[in-house]
Amino acid sequence: MSDLKKVLVSSAEDVDSLSAVFDQLEGMFRAIEMATENLPAEHPRAQMNQIKKLAALGRYVAGDWSNTADCIRQSMCDAAAESAPASKSKEPTHA
Repeated sequence: MSDLKKVLVSSAEDVDSLSAVFDQLEGMFRAIEMATENLPAEHPRAQMNQIKKLAALGRYVAGDWSNTADCIRQSMCDAAAESAPASKSKEPTHA
């Protein structure tokens, strides 16, 4: 494996981990958002609405960056595949 391919594969693995972190953040924000939906009436609604809106924004941003990281990873994998020497198939020739 060439040095360039090793770097690209390693970088793609790092970006894949980054994507997983953003997926986890998105899930956390989704859980916060959902937790504010069925609260007892004694909770101050204005404050809960602010929390819900912030959680929705955080979920959106985390999801968007997760998708961006996934696209970057795929581009790196494609570049690594293109940098690999083409394998020559050795098919018998018929005379």
